Amino acid sequence: MKTLAITMLSIAAAGSLFGLPTRAASLPPVVVMNTLSCSISPGGTTQSNGSCVTNTPAFNFDAMFVLNAAMPPSYQVEWSITSVAGAAPQIGSGCTAQSTFCDLALQSNSNGFTKVQVRADIYEMPGHTLVTSAQVTARAPCTTVKTGNHPTSC
Repeated sequence: MKTLAITMLSIAAAGSLFGLPTRAASLPPVVVMNTLSCSISPGGTTQSNGSCVTNTPAFNFDAMFVLNAAMPPSYQVEWSITSVAGAAPQIGSGCTAQSTFCDLALQSNSNGFTKVQVRADIYEMPGHTLVTSAQVTARAPCTTVKTGNHPTSC
């Protein structure tokens, strides 16, 4: 039994020396909120958790998500964009495997708040090793038309 335990420890140590996956490598990544920040315009404010909110009535908003983490020498980013409430966002620019930002166009209408959640998984290449993950949310107010064709909060 003692010999078996020593042999298994030796195999595990050898595997880590040669870059073979170990049990620790298969653990899920820690989601780090400060790694991804968000800004929204017009009239947006950034929350302490990195999410962004605006209460300024408008029909069109620009939400910019930026990675603040130091990138590995060779990296790939996997962007996940989820429409939580309201119309689906449109990708303006970025949001690619090599970009460190994702610019989205949001629309607001009288159906309620518009809310989008963005997640970025950063992989070190060529081994496709997950380095970190981050996610933040952007929220725009419910907006409707007031007399004179001016946007106003619902």
